[in-house]
Amino acid sequence: MDNLRLRKFRKDDFEAFHAIVSDYGVVKMLGSWPHPADPEFTRKRMFSKQASLVSAIEYDGQLVGSVGGIDGGIGYLVKPSLWGRGIATWAVGQKVGEMFRGSTQDNITTYVWNDNLASVVVLRKHGFIETRQLKNTSKARGCEVDSTEYVLTRAAWAAAQPLHIGRRRDV
Repeated sequence: MDNLRLRKFRKDDFEAFHAIVSDYGVVKMLGSWPHPADPEFTRKRMFSKQASLVSAIEYDGQLVGSVGGIDGGIGYLVKPSLWGRGIATWAVGQKVGEMFRGSTQDNITTYVWNDNLASVVVLRKHGFIETRQLKNTSKARGCEVDSTEYVLTRAAWAAAQPLHIGRRRDV
């Protein structure tokens, strides 16, 4: 996926990102995002101190979503017109690697609404396993929603990484 990269948010990303989080189909799958979208909330999520742990997802030079690793958890969103193209799977893989390589944490946790089957598929591709059922509040939906906690252990992640073997060069 040469046409994908993770990068920091830029000020000129606001309109594109705010349009994505203005889509109810996107934010109904997230916990803390309001609907209708609030421009100040969007700016805060893009540029707050914790936002430094969130990456913009760029596809063919355009901002198409975000993926973040904050406090041992991971969250992501992708523009609906690009769902089903492997972008979330790629971005989650990149962020998981970044999170484990950049810390000593033992696991990464996330929560998925039970009606968000696409995210379940993305997480399972990376080795996340279901740990418990619970209810969490969806700000966009305005109610509690049945959800599942998923966890990826460092050991499971490390075991799934390709082994790179190089030739020893004579000195």
